[in-house]
Amino acid sequence: MLPKQPVFAKDVWNSRYIESVQISALEDMGVETRGGYYDASGALKDMVQNHLFQILSIMAMEQPEDFSPKGLHDAQLDVFRCLQPADASSIESTLVLGQYEGYRGEPLVKPDSQTETYGALRLFIDNQRWKGTPFYIRTGKKTGKREIELAVIFRRPYQEVEPNILIIKIQPTEGVYLQFNIKRPGDSEDIIPAKMDFCQNCSLIHQLNTPEAYERLITACMAGERSWFSQWDQIEFSWNYISHLKELQRRKSGCRCILTGPEPVDRLKRTGCWNNMGIAGCRCLQTAAGASGVLDSFKRQQTTGGTICTVKKNRKKRLPGRRPWR
Repeated sequence: MLPKQPVFAKDVWNSRYIESVQISALEDMGVETRGGYYDASGALKDMVQNHLFQILSIMAMEQPEDFSPKGLHDAQLDVFRCLQPADASSIESTLVLGQYEGYRGEPLVKPDSQTETYGALRLFIDNQRWKGTPFYIRTGKKTGKREIELAVIFRRPYQEVEPNILIIKIQPTEGVYLQFNIKRPGDSEDIIPAKMDFCQNCSLIHQLNTPEAYERLITACMAGERSWFSQWDQIEFSWNYISHLKELQRRKSGCRCILTGPEPVDRLKRTGCWNNMGIAGCRCLQTAAGASGVLDSFKRQQTTGGTICTVKKNRKKRLPGRRPWR
């Protein structure tokens, strides 16, 4: 019998109480000496289909049948299987691609490169737990900040109060931030936000006793701990999904005109969706109509239709109603 884990609490960790989930992986530097590799891959395949999809699957997975490598793997794979497929009619409200100013002048980068250095996605997981909750993912280089974090935005009990927010900070700060509502002390009936911020790596003792990321991976590899690593079927699902999105975007955008955007670096606002999706000095890899359509859709839409995904125990069979993204 598995112990009950708070993260899998069905009464809270679901679309009824969570308005949106936001995953960010932003870098303040460019491609540096990796231009040759990066120009053949881009932001989506460099960061989203591996690192950020793993964060997504861990956050959104159901409680595993057991906490073994196989149990965790199967629970994560179920999330990928339930990702709502995009099509030509929905790609503009699913994906934004951009390129930072000066990228084409980087060493080993093609002077007419159309490779994205920034990507923002709005995804849905079609299962009973997450139906209707948008999952926002964004990653990019030269965004003016460096951070990797997962933000869970809870639904407001009343429109006039701020939402409760849980942020798991991964890099460079490691820790947990919680914002929640309290009654203002005293005779007032006002509701105000309170904040709690724990920093794991701000303490010297924690820095000394915490292994580096690759130290832990090498140790897990030596110990045969497979739960730390992606399996081939997870990689195949995520790779096909991202490849399909990029192909849809390429067809929709046609010539993929390059536009400069004067907007400030996009900020993740803790209100359930992003505002100011543009990047300072960023070329937007969309046609003019496509770019504005994506930004409006990201701000405006909060739910979308789709088939509820029901996971079968026999994992070798394709789920009914699902189709490959090839």
